[in-house]
Amino acid sequence: MPALEGKQPLEQLTGCLDDETGETRLVWQSPGDEEAPGKVLDNRTLLRVYEGIPYKTPGVSEREFKTWAQSVRIGRWLVLAPVFIWVVVAAPAWALAQWASPRWVGTLVLLYCFAMAFVKALKLSGKWKPSPRKLQARDRERRMEDYYYHCERNPEGFERLKVESVERDVREQIQNEARELRDQSEPARDPDDPGPTE
Repeated sequence: MPALEGKQPLEQLTGCLDDETGETRLVWQSPGDEEAPGKVLDNRTLLRVYEGIPYKTPGVSEREFKTWAQSVRIGRWLVLAPVFIWVVVAAPAWALAQWASPRWVGTLVLLYCFAMAFVKALKLSGKWKPSPRKLQARDRERRMEDYYYHCERNPEGFERLKVESVERDVREQIQNEARELRDQSEPARDPDDPGPTE
């Protein structure tokens, strides 16, 4: 509080109950442990005073940490298990299959490799037409880079644009809420009823 600067030793007013009189004593300093009444530090009193404030005991914190650590270990195993299986099981199995397989399996794998190399060569030379999904992703990324470039060049304009967008969204939300409230307040009319007659 700038208004209290230099006028009091602390910028906060502390109140504590006086054991002898039972009245609240206000001081411009933090009371020491000897000045604080004994009942304040009692666990029951602290639980009653801070009743609405969530807290954790060290035991609860330790259990939560152990649960979190176990989930991290499980997650790490789920990530590393496929790599382990691929390196330790699949690679030797593949080598064994190539060694023990008939000649036609090796020919099939060789043809597959040549086909993949041919597709890659077509893509690199530009003769392989990308799919519509790939074109959309490429166009979206190009536009994002363009937007980023212009935002970097004109940060004030970008801030104005953000403010206008937020204002428009808030205005639309308010109009929608007003429309909903208006619809709720109007009684439902029967479409066949012509309304009140004069």
